Amino acid sequence: MGLKEAIMELLHAGDTATLSVMASDDRRAFRLLLGRLWDTDADVRERAARTVGRVAALRPELGIEVVRRLVWALNDESGTNGIHGIAALAAIGVERPQLLEAHLGAIIDLLADPGLRAEIVGALEVLAQARPSLLDAHRADLRIWQVTLDEESGRRLAALLAPREGRLS
Repeated sequence: MGLKEAIMELLHAGDTATLSVMASDDRRAFRLLLGRLWDTDADVRERAARTVGRVAALRPELGIEVVRRLVWALNDESGTNGIHGIAALAAIGVERPQLLEAHLGAIIDLLADPGLRAEIVGALEVLAQARPSLLDAHRADLRIWQVTLDEESGRRLAALLAPREGRLS
């Protein structure tokens, strides 16, 4: 069995722990894992995104590189459809928030792109749940976006900005 097949087998089995170690030890495996962020199977994409986050926790230098690449892929100038990288950015933010922190403002600014909006709001919801302090510096911007976006996105942003029991907003 080749490396690509082994990665796919682990993703289909949901064995992200083994795959995380494999991808953190082997850059070729990591590149193949990144390619799965654009897989046609949504479950494979989600597991690949989670695994990328775990690899970033194990190897922060890889995480830094991937965050830069995935944020760049979201820009029109890149010529790439970076939408599926957003889930990996959220996973990296959950596992190693300091790797995403400097880029979060740029990601939030991309809420202006209707094609990326739902995915970005979903990533922000993940971060608000797992790492709420990561959003603290961006609350004012998120409140502005909350009232300027479409109704559904605005409602979702309002929910993640709402004070949580036992936590100040």
